[in-house]
Amino acid sequence: MTPISFKSNFIKSASVQKRSQNGNYTDKSVSVVKIDPKNNADIFAVSELPDLWGKKNYVTEISNNLRKVYTYGDYDTPIESYAVTSQTSDFDKLNSRSILGVLQLDTRSDKVNELEYLQINPNSAKTYESNGGGRLYKYVGSLLIDSIKELFPDKKIHVSSAPTAVNFYKNNDFVQTKPVENQDLTWIG
Repeated sequence: MTPISFKSNFIKSASVQKRSQNGNYTDKSVSVVKIDPKNNADIFAVSELPDLWGKKNYVTEISNNLRKVYTYGDYDTPIESYAVTSQTSDFDKLNSRSILGVLQLDTRSDKVNELEYLQINPNSAKTYESNGGGRLYKYVGSLLIDSIKELFPDKKIHVSSAPTAVNFYKNNDFVQTKPVENQDLTWIG
């Protein structure tokens, strides 16, 4: 992990797939960053996401949790937040319009991280029927998951998945840990 300034911590450069005008997907350079709960600019960028994304569910919870930590100064909380952004520089000011996905972990356990929330910008994950279909970006969620696996190689990752996301987690090497009708999945490593 390479810290940049006292703002978002740059984790790594990576690429996702972005749909071009002709419908083909090409590599798009992105960055994975750790959101700094002590930094007002980071908190502000994440707090804008629910309105920008037009969807107030997981991203709202991530934003609320970060604001609580910032407001009350509880920086020892075991909550860590990460983002994939199309920004590849200037991390001293995280641009909310460039954030493609966010993830929040509870890291209090020595053996298992609880994946609390994961949300991809629904505007970038939508199918665009008017231009032949296909999501604008691919692999943003998988990049976030892979980054967490790399950052915490000795810890399992547990998630209580939404029913519609079970296959996503299975495709990212999570296994169901309870009966099939349950959405509890774990990455064992």
